[in-house]
Amino acid sequence: MISEAHERMLKDIREDARRIFGNFETAFELTPEQARALLKSPLPAQEAERLLAKIDQTEDPQYRKLMQAKASSGAYAHRLSRLDATRASAEIAAIRVADVEKAVGQQHLEDVFYQGYGRTMFDVQQYTGIAFGFDGVDERRVKQVLRNRWSGKNYSARVWANNQAMSRELSKALLERIMQGKTSRETFRALMAQSDMGRFAANRLLATETNYIATQATIEAYEDAGITHYRFMAVLDGRTSTLCQEKDGEIIEIAKAVVGVNLPPLHPWCRSSLEPHIDGLVRERMERWARHPETGEQMKVPRSMSYNDWKAAGYQSK
Repeated sequence: MISEAHERMLKDIREDARRIFGNFETAFELTPEQARALLKSPLPAQEAERLLAKIDQTEDPQYRKLMQAKASSGAYAHRLSRLDATRASAEIAAIRVADVEKAVGQQHLEDVFYQGYGRTMFDVQQYTGIAFGFDGVDERRVKQVLRNRWSGKNYSARVWANNQAMSRELSKALLERIMQGKTSRETFRALMAQSDMGRFAANRLLATETNYIATQATIEAYEDAGITHYRFMAVLDGRTSTLCQEKDGEIIEIAKAVVGVNLPPLHPWCRSSLEPHIDGLVRERMERWARHPETGEQMKVPRSMSYNDWKAAGYQSK
């Protein structure tokens, strides 16, 4: 759905450009002086009102409030320049993508928490051989975790920031190419490149948030199971970051866990996870998965093996 939203965004910006610049093909073949004059000229009132009406179709109250304040005088629509309209078009299109990203992401992250909590409880029982009952996770707790501003922002705020940045880059790419007299084909090639970057940022954000929520669900389950410590588990392959390599195998008290310091995610695209640490539990016969960097094949190594042990044993390419 996120990829489809980005495709619709480009389609909307292209259609708006046709309406904003009238003779669409020749608008991109002007001299710099002609382009500046065109951008400063007022947009026809009908087109301005159509563009501003799109604001009400966005679900983000923060953006609606911001744009409606600009339009509150009533005369704003009639003095909207083509430059303003170009920027507003990119903003509206990007915010509509953000609406989709937030809706899809929030539901996905809720599912991750519930599934992660249940799976962790099952794994703990399998891991210890002890069966015990538990009530499950409270919905209010899930909502609280999703609202947490770890590293300063929660998921919705990060989506907003990403898409505000993308809207600025989209309008910048469009305006620069108009000023340079580029063809419409070259212009929209540049817009597609900016959209691809925005899509990459959205996927990176969702992957990182998924790790965060899964880790929080794991910690919640550990605490409910009476577990006080966890073992940091990095992925044993050649793509693991130095941060995670250094933490792999470290035993950490849950009360001292800090996201980004000793609790995943430590960085964007972080793939590290946790396992329960229980005094007296025998781990010698247990194994963990690793990936051979030369063949790409999965392999099993002793559970107690850390990233540094794995590297020293020659599993990593020199």
